[in-house]
Amino acid sequence: MKELVSRRAVCLSLALSLTLGLCLPAGATLGESGGERVSQGAAPRNTPAAALALARGAAASAGPEKIFIPLSSGDSQIASFLVTAKTGDEPPIAGSYDPAKGRAEIPLVPPPQRDTDYEITVTSVSDQPGLRAPATKTVRHTYPAVKSIALSGPAALRAGESATVGAALSPHQDYVSPVRWASGNEAVLSITPGANDRSVTISALKGGTATVTASIYEGADTVTGSMSVTVVPAGGGGSEGSAFWVTPESYTLFTSGTADETAFTVAALFSPGDEATPVSWSTDKTGIVELQEVPGQPNQKRVVAKAPGRATITAATAGGLLSDSCVVTVYQIGDGSGSGEDITVKPPDNPADGSYQYIVNGRLVLYTNGTPNSANLSGSISVTPSPPSPPQPAWASGNPGVAAVDQNGNVRAVAAGETTVTATLAGKTGSIPVTVYTIANGSLSITGAKNLVHDGSPASAALSAVYSGLPSGARPLTSWQSSNNGVLSLSPAAGGSTTAAAQGKGTATVTASGGGQSATANISVGQAVTGITVSAATATVKAGEATTVSAAASPANADNRTINWTSSNPAVATVSPGSSGSGAAVTITGVAVGTATITATAAGNAGLSKTVAVTVLPNAPAPSDLGKMVEWAGRSWWVVDDHGEDFGGNTGSVVLLANFNYTTCAYGSSHVYSSSTARTQCVNFYNSLSAEQKAKLSPNKLDKTYAWLPSFFEIYGNALSSSGTYIDPLSSTKQFSYFAKNGVTNSNYGLLATIYGNAGVNSWLRSYFNITNPLTSKYAPSVVYSNGRLGSSTDLKSIFAIRPCVILNP
Repeated sequence: MKELVSRRAVCLSLALSLTLGLCLPAGATLGESGGERVSQGAAPRNTPAAALALARGAAASAGPEKIFIPLSSGDSQIASFLVTAKTGDEPPIAGSYDPAKGRAEIPLVPPPQRDTDYEITVTSVSDQPGLRAPATKTVRHTYPAVKSIALSGPAALRAGESATVGAALSPHQDYVSPVRWASGNEAVLSITPGANDRSVTISALKGGTATVTASIYEGADTVTGSMSVTVVPAGGGGSEGSAFWVTPESYTLFTSGTADETAFTVAALFSPGDEATPVSWSTDKTGIVELQEVPGQPNQKRVVAKAPGRATITAATAGGLLSDSCVVTVYQIGDGSGSGEDITVKPPDNPADGSYQYIVNGRLVLYTNGTPNSANLSGSISVTPSPPSPPQPAWASGNPGVAAVDQNGNVRAVAAGETTVTATLAGKTGSIPVTVYTIANGSLSITGAKNLVHDGSPASAALSAVYSGLPSGARPLTSWQSSNNGVLSLSPAAGGSTTAAAQGKGTATVTASGGGQSATANISVGQAVTGITVSAATATVKAGEATTVSAAASPANADNRTINWTSSNPAVATVSPGSSGSGAAVTITGVAVGTATITATAAGNAGLSKTVAVTVLPNAPAPSDLGKMVEWAGRSWWVVDDHGEDFGGNTGSVVLLANFNYTTCAYGSSHVYSSSTARTQCVNFYNSLSAEQKAKLSPNKLDKTYAWLPSFFEIYGNALSSSGTYIDPLSSTKQFSYFAKNGVTNSNYGLLATIYGNAGVNSWLRSYFNITNPLTSKYAPSVVYSNGRLGSSTDLKSIFAIRPCVILNP
């Protein structure tokens, strides 16, 4: 072992605080914190005082180890101190006092190699010896030698790397005595001195282990510290041929079975020259596998299965600088009992499009000249844990001349006949019966509907390929083709059956092919009606009158374009004839006032229809309708006079009184009708009519407007006019004939409750009450209450109904 020594002079700092109980004159205080108070004596007052402390001091380059004694005096008559240290029979060691630093120093040359007790004496020296006697204090101090050395540095390095190892001395670091260094295996690890003897540089050379040692002192007093450093090969690991790898990378075991099924050997390999590198082995799942020693092979382990699961076997060099692993999966077959478990042999799933199938009546069916010709089998058995891919069994065919199978479970048809394919795994077996057919010539035919309707019913049909000589349910791959996709489409294009869908009118030939055979079928496609239109969506007709509409069916090449007609309410409107050709007109006759729906339905497609909304109106009101409620301009009216010509209408005209509130409003700013808001609203009503409706009206010969408010005289008669109480600004022509015939007056107004009762509020008249309101000094416009009674309103801002009159010509 080679030693490396670096000598140096170090001054150690001993952190020691002493209290010196010197017998000094009164007032003298000895020591630092925690010092002892000394009783007063009989000495003169000017005797100096001294404060003493003992410490072990050092500095990295201050020379030998020393004992420092900080000294201070509060007495100017103390000039200096004498300091000595003595151990055993050794001569005393004299120290020196430096007043500038306020301390004494005692050098230790050479320093002790073990703990040593010193007796330290401090004596004060007065600058007036004749007046002051010296004071002396003696105290003991133990020098602490090095007790232990702790090394710090990496436990592992890669070859070619370097690192620093340091030595920590206890109880103190700054000792003068040198530290010596050595490597236990210089072929693996070399040592280079550092800047001082407390650290060195270690360099990794090759794979292996070396012990680094640091020591201090000599002989029996030698103190030693050491650490082990492992050197691993340079470069990465984890793959074959690298610096380090584990083989195999993965393995599968079973909890029962042969020795090769329940155990295997894993090895850690190094690049050439580094085989001596030690590794440690571990598993993250001790309950899954057990690691056993391999005699004479420290870098190998025998892995034995214990329980189902997955475990990782890891080999690692020191410090984990290089590591690699093997993943072991342990499977348990069935419940682990080893009995009553069998392999289930499964064929592949049928194609998603159902174009062919493998299993027929519990047997795998293959074809020598068709599809499927082969199949990939899998063996299924209860396995714990659930594997990402199931363990594969060994495969065998009972008759390879009929069906051959490889070790991946791929079975292939060879010749017509029957056999059994067997799977074996861990002593368990499973099998599947196999039948191989050869499809005979002329054995293929097509079944299914042969007549379809485009856009109608049936629009599609299922066609099936039937092979004579094959068992029921056998479905070899069959391809389908249409001679005219514009007439007939086929989907799917392959399978035991297909759906033929009509695309257009015509005939198409369907061809089915499979197993070297083919068959054909002719499919006829008719054309259904796809659309229907009517000449008008709405129609208006008066009761007793008629109008015409028509409907057309499309396309023009549809097989049946007849239109069938029906009425939802024949009591209101009828339609004839009940059926017609496409585009032919039919007659709608109004029977009674109301609404009805006329429906046109395509005979060639009952799902297609169009409707005509029919409104039946009454004939125009006539004088014979006096006292009746009639409809005109979409509103309800009372026929109140059968001689509209008396009011400005044509011969045969009638006067209509509104059975509705056109609006509600205030009368206006005064009782004068001509400038009132009420009259303006009557004009607004007229303006809301259509041009055709306006053309049927005549203006009032007095007011010159086409819609006006009636007066009290036109409603209640001349009796009120003669009294002079009510005034009509237009000098009314007469009372409406309906009211006159029924004797309506201001006291007999029951009929008016029927006429005005639905107003909900009072209704304005154009007349006014010929007595001024004493409060407002204004005339009050007249009104009809909702109970039919005549009245007036002094408040022109009251909101009452506007119910106009019109003159309707024949």
